[in-house]
Amino acid sequence: MNSRKKTLTPQEALGKSLIVLKTIDIELLNNFKIEDKNIKIFKINSGTIVKSAKDSIRFPIKIISNYDLKINDSNVDSIAVYLIRPQLYKLLVKDIEIDYQTLPAQISQ
Repeated sequence: MNSRKKTLTPQEALGKSLIVLKTIDIELLNNFKIEDKNIKIFKINSGTIVKSAKDSIRFPIKIISNYDLKINDSNVDSIAVYLIRPQLYKLLVKDIEIDYQTLPAQISQ
């Protein structure tokens, strides 16, 4: 039985996301292990809005992710980050003031 989460295609993630950002200015703030799952907290300092329900986003924003965004990959000049409202780890989200949660999408340049 495969317990890994399904990775969405960029088209699927675009349809399900509230916000899509294209960025190179992202940093890992923290890494937690909760219930045998690695949880990462990232900060996006700037980026280009590809899709948004809002007219603007106030940077920096903090995001929570349970997968690696591969921000240290030297072959990637920017990544698309697909975001939704936080749905996991509500106490952690509130304590750290997380703005969004990532969708498990294929990283695209």
